[in-house]
Amino acid sequence: MKKESNHYSHIKALYLEDDKLIRTIVCEHLEGNLSELLIAENGNEGLSLFKSHNPNLIITDLNMPVMSGIEFIKKIRLLDQTIPIIVTSALTDVDSFIKSIELKVDKYILKPFSPDEILGAIDVLSRQVILSQLNATSFHLEDISEEQLTTLQVVLRNSFSAIVKEIIGKGAPRINIKIKNNFLELYLYENFLPYEYSLSTTVYDVSFINSLRKSVYENFKQKIERKLSYSTGLNINLEDIQVSMNNSVEKFIFSIKNSEK
Repeated sequence: MKKESNHYSHIKALYLEDDKLIRTIVCEHLEGNLSELLIAENGNEGLSLFKSHNPNLIITDLNMPVMSGIEFIKKIRLLDQTIPIIVTSALTDVDSFIKSIELKVDKYILKPFSPDEILGAIDVLSRQVILSQLNATSFHLEDISEEQLTTLQVVLRNSFSAIVKEIIGKGAPRINIKIKNNFLELYLYENFLPYEYSLSTTVYDVSFINSLRKSVYENFKQKIERKLSYSTGLNINLEDIQVSMNNSVEKFIFSIKNSEK
């Protein structure tokens, strides 16, 4: 069941639900928002659809005939450790909840629920799906979709801002990102500290402050690479740092590619 989506065009979901009424209501709500929605009534059907259609997100009930949701999730995790899974269930016993958590379920929605709750969960996991798609393919920045590019930029901007704040003690008010081939250029603006401006107008010249700031970043090179690689799932290497206090800008050049499998 395939429709063009204006909301989550990158989401190909597999939905498992044995209750016909609930299944119909949820499907009617989801089909117009997703790229594709695969439907199963039990774990056996779901497993078969997973293997033949490669969805990138799963929504499943736990209490189903033939194969329960817990057994289904166990089999899925043997095949794919990272695919986001949303559980919808009326079960309130602690044992089932704990088992689903142990199987790395990403979201748990208790019945009765509104279809909007599922869309809300999909929205939260949407970025995770996009980053997984980037990491699962041969990576060329110029070939990724606009949606993937936007998500990558947001993740990089947020992650890098947090890293800089941790290193310098101040997060840049403005960060711009430029992409050229498989290189990223990140620009920080107006991120110098008051004492640095003070030093530049007294004993030390601006070139000294530039060199000092650059050396601080270079000392944290591995940490910067590690955190950005972790947040994106890609292999990111810091190639060059350029600091200009006169222009109040710091430029970072990264190479980026798929992580090693």
